[in-house]
Amino acid sequence: MAVLQRSREIAIMRLVGATDGFIRRPFLLQGAIKGLLGGVVAVGLSFGAYALINRYLLQSAFFTREQAIAIVAFGALIGLLGSTISVGRHLKRI
Repeated sequence: MAVLQRSREIAIMRLVGATDGFIRRPFLLQGAIKGLLGGVVAVGLSFGAYALINRYLLQSAFFTREQAIAIVAFGALIGLLGSTISVGRHLKRI
């Protein structure tokens, strides 16, 4: 969505000689940050559900620190890959 919103800016940047890497970099960073935040929210909501279940229903175990970090990193990776595909397709069309 961000790529489509800023398509005019991308076209202008292309006209003044911006490289694909220069155009792509902000979108990749934005995608990675959104994925990272999504992973953090997912772990936070999972912890909230864990706390409620552990308190009222049954004793259970939460993610280890390494698993939580892997979930957040995977979210960032998904965001980065999604941005890479989206920006790549858009740059091919221009």
